[in-house]
Amino acid sequence: MGGLIEKLKENRLRIAEASSIFGLISSVAAFFVPPEWSDYLKIAVAVCFAVTILFIVAKRADRSPDPPDDEPKYSITIPADPADLEGAIALARQEFGSNTISPSVVRESFARNPYCIAIAKDSSGSVVGFLDYYALTEAAMKRIEAGTIKESEFTVDHLAAAAEIKNVESVYVGGIYVAIDSKGDRSRVVIGLLIAIVKVIRSEMIGNKRQVNIYAAAYGTRGLPLLNKAGFVRVNEAHKRSDASDLYLKIATTSNLRQATRFLPPKSSSVKIKYTKSRQ
Repeated sequence: MGGLIEKLKENRLRIAEASSIFGLISSVAAFFVPPEWSDYLKIAVAVCFAVTILFIVAKRADRSPDPPDDEPKYSITIPADPADLEGAIALARQEFGSNTISPSVVRESFARNPYCIAIAKDSSGSVVGFLDYYALTEAAMKRIEAGTIKESEFTVDHLAAAAEIKNVESVYVGGIYVAIDSKGDRSRVVIGLLIAIVKVIRSEMIGNKRQVNIYAAAYGTRGLPLLNKAGFVRVNEAHKRSDASDLYLKIATTSNLRQATRFLPPKSSSVKIKYTKSRQ
């Protein structure tokens, strides 16, 4: 019974508030009505004006953003859940087509090194983005440096053996893609993926070594600003390469990887990163 009374009081307050606002708008409208008009016409115009203003305000209120939830909107987990790998592969094929690394190579790379990919999911559990890198054999890396092999031509034979992954001196970034319509949310997830993969390379790949060479091809123009801001330098030009894309290199150390992420805004609370280190 107490709850019902409180509800009635709340509704009465809302009605009183709406009446007040309506009366104020009506008075303002009446001020602009010519004095020679009849009282009935003045009232009709004032009412129409007030109803129109209230309707516009209500529509704008409907479009206002929802208050933030306690739970983050997106999550990035490393190592990724194996069940999410297929969703990331599907996104890569959707964005890059057959020009990207084949699904069989991605699956084998993940089997040998579960830390090779950061996968982003939304609150419903759907995969919305990824960032991956590959530990390749020395022979494969030389071909990448020379520009005589395309990503789509990678085979499982080009992957470093599981036991050798932590010892490789160079890694190759496959790609980054986020399928979110909201530009703001997309940027937040991209930042989260970059921060996550930097943590992984610093901990899992550099470890006790002094440095790791990170290679990345600039496909199109969207990824180039990220490479430049992160301190990558061009080491091979597109016209000299079979994939027709410039090749960039960053000689990564623990300290300069930390510096490379300073250009990023702080990680948003709407993106949660969960990174579990491997047993060294």
